[in-house]
Amino acid sequence: MEFTNDMPIYLQLKKMVEEGIITGTYHTDDTLPSIRNLAQGYRLNPQTVASAFSELMNDGVIYKKRGLGFFVAEKARENLLQRRKVEFYEKDVSEFAKIVNFLGIEINEICELLKKRIEEESR
Repeated sequence: MEFTNDMPIYLQLKKMVEEGIITGTYHTDDTLPSIRNLAQGYRLNPQTVASAFSELMNDGVIYKKRGLGFFVAEKARENLLQRRKVEFYEKDVSEFAKIVNFLGIEINEICELLKKRIEEESR
């Protein structure tokens, strides 16, 4: 993974774990890599990884078993998908609607273009 400058590294790492859960790389009760292994693998300060894991625990996405490590929480995938949908609706769809309205694009035109793009992406 290449880290960018557009957001703090711990948030990028958090997002990476979330995406691993969403895509099925990690399932309920799967063990996550240790803080030490992630820090060494990505050449990060262990505190950076710990911050990402702390946020994931606070969000209910992962849990810790003392002495055993971190695990994916039950319903983590469903909760993450729901959270991402809400963010998408509030941010991206809202901005998209403003642009569509500003440009005077008809709804049926948008629907056709969107349908075509989704079909292309699913190939």
